[in-house]
Amino acid sequence: MFTLEGYTPLSSLWGMFEERYLKWCCARACELYTAEHFSRDDHFGSPRDLCEDMFLASLSELRLALCTTKGSVLEIDASLSGTNAKLLQKTAVMESFHIAMFEDEAGPQNEWLIRMGSPQFREAGHTDGEVKQWIVEYALLVELEADFHAVNIPFHTLPYLFERQSYVIARNFPPWSKDMWDDHYERNLPEHYRGASICLKEVLAQHWQDSLSETALRKGLGRLIPSVILEDSSHSLRKSGRLAKVPEAKQLIQSFEIELEDLTAKEKLKFLQERHGLKIGLTTLRAAYRKLRDGK
Repeated sequence: MFTLEGYTPLSSLWGMFEERYLKWCCARACELYTAEHFSRDDHFGSPRDLCEDMFLASLSELRLALCTTKGSVLEIDASLSGTNAKLLQKTAVMESFHIAMFEDEAGPQNEWLIRMGSPQFREAGHTDGEVKQWIVEYALLVELEADFHAVNIPFHTLPYLFERQSYVIARNFPPWSKDMWDDHYERNLPEHYRGASICLKEVLAQHWQDSLSETALRKGLGRLIPSVILEDSSHSLRKSGRLAKVPEAKQLIQSFEIELEDLTAKEKLKFLQERHGLKIGLTTLRAAYRKLRDGK
């Protein structure tokens, strides 16, 4: 990773974005996977994949700069209007799973997977049971307010043209790049920009950072995952709506501690709704457990 004066590397922006929003994305991932109308077509992978998807989507209409070690710069659109061409495109979860299964795609000792997907890439389990296990693990991380700097949540997707760990254009494109839906960038990128650092002009990078907010991200999330309409998460709605039910949820959890003890988060919600008519979501359930843990 490197840059030139007047430019900010995407690797730095991703580090900032991940630090600020990975926990938020983990909570949203749990909401999405447990939503009644979530479509398998919208399967995004892990919370870290979702965080990266949100990051890349926020850049999709910007002008990127490819900076080489020799000092040359190529300005290029992140995506081409009216086409399916995206410089920062990734494979789908199931596609990544199949790539990882074959050595001619994954490379000897998974060389291609590590180079493009980083050491954090892991092929995703794809059965309903495995997906349910993710939900339990991720919901617990949020519920316990885990240190997300220390949690090793994997990626389950792979980039086509950029190396995830450093946000540089791949020096050699991976075997699966030939399967891109629209290979405009692969065909037309000048050879000497292979290995270039993907950057934003500093002024544009600052404007991008200033535009970030949970409200803006939630709107973007609606475009990324169209099968689910998430509740508004504004402070006023949290306080007057969902979180108003926290005391009731807390009381029921205390009353039925033994029955709830070995249930998953989704099973707890079902138990409280069907047995006691309490209609709440994961956010309210987590808040109730958090207050119990803190003795409030």
